[in-house]
Amino acid sequence: KRNKEELFGFGVTEEELWGSDFLKSQLLAQNFALFCFVYCLAFHSLFAHQNKGKLLSFQFLSLTFFTKRTIIFFVVLLLQGLFGFASIMTGARDKIGEVPFFIYVAIILSPLFSLLTEIFVYVKYMEWRRNYQLQLKLEFDTKLGMYSPVMSPAGEQ
Repeated sequence: KRNKEELFGFGVTEEELWGSDFLKSQLLAQNFALFCFVYCLAFHSLFAHQNKGKLLSFQFLSLTFFTKRTIIFFVVLLLQGLFGFASIMTGARDKIGEVPFFIYVAIILSPLFSLLTEIFVYVKYMEWRRNYQLQLKLEFDTKLGMYSPVMSPAGEQ
């Protein structure tokens, strides 16, 4: 006999689904996902621009773009970490010990994985583009050779 409170016949009551433990786990998962997302964006922003010139020409503000981006990277991670820490400590302090170690490793390695994927796709695209350009050059050279004024059938008259 099924309980009236069961949801979708899976044996999970509404209290178990929307209870305190579920909401704490959800808060924890949201904060970890948000930190991972911000970490990936900040990590990719370090390598987004290749301009190494001076931002301003004043002598006392002569940090390069990369140095400023590195400082901003750590400030953004610090602020996001503080936000996540405050959010977790107010709502899910007792659940933080239940997070497995591989989640932390996955968060640390996720921007490296996405950056390597981006580099792989870029290299494959450049290889495809180079081959396509060589194919177009061969086609153009062949047509130019066929219809050049020196070798054209009309020039032999």
